[in-house]
This record gives sequence, C-alpha cells and structure tokens, in this order.
Amino acid sequence: ILSVGTNDIRRKSNGVSSLYLPVRALLKKAGDLFPNCQVYVQSVIPMGYEFSWTASNVMSFNSLLRRCAKEIPNCSYLDVFEDFIHRGYPIKSLFFDHLHPSARGTAVLARSFIAVTRGRNFSVKIG
Repeated sequence: ILSVGTNDIRRKSNGVSSLYLPVRALLKKAGDLFPNCQVYVQSVIPMGYEFSWTASNVMSFNSLLRRCAKEIPNCSYLDVFEDFIHRGYPIKSLFFDHLHPSARGTAVLARSFIAVTRGRNFSVKIG
C-alpha cells in the first residue's frame, strides 16, 4: 500500500497535473518489482486549508491517483478520503494537526488496510 503526494500537492499553486508522470512511474515500478503482488495506492486524506488551492489539489490529486491505478496492471486505488469527512468537513478528532492522522485517524487507515489485505499471503522473496 503506497501513500504518496501529500507534501507535493501542498506546494502546487497551479494544480497537480505535473505529478501525473512521476506517480505513474512509481506505480509501474512497484508493479514491475513485485509482479505477483497487488499494489494499492491510497487516496490523500483531507488537509487543513493552509493555502487556498489545497482542497482543490487534494480532490484533483485523488482523481489523478485513481486514473494512474487504472492504467497499471495489478494496481488498485484505495479511497479513504470519505472516511475522514463528515458533512463535507474533515473530522478534527482524526487529525493530530492539519495534515497528519491522530491515533484515531491511524486506526481508520488501519481498518482500510486490513480490509484490502485480509487473506493475502505476504511471503514475498526479493532478489
């Protein structure tokens, strides 16, 4: 399960489209390194709105992640964004600060990770 882009999208005042090729290359590399594994890329969770473009970038980047996952064999998009939202706003108790999940937020992520990995065999040989 890969979690990418959070720091990158905070710095993109002109949108996130320039991140498409690097993200796609990363997912492809993960798939190439582990061809018998299912690769998951996690959505970005909501962020505090420290910049006016941040909320839009989160939504755009999650769409970009979903698109890249569809293009790469054995890659799936894991949408956890909605688990951190209530009535359109981030659930404050799930965050330590404006960006990082709290212990409760980490538990929310863990439940999603367990759900997609349940029953999988993790004895992977490298090299």
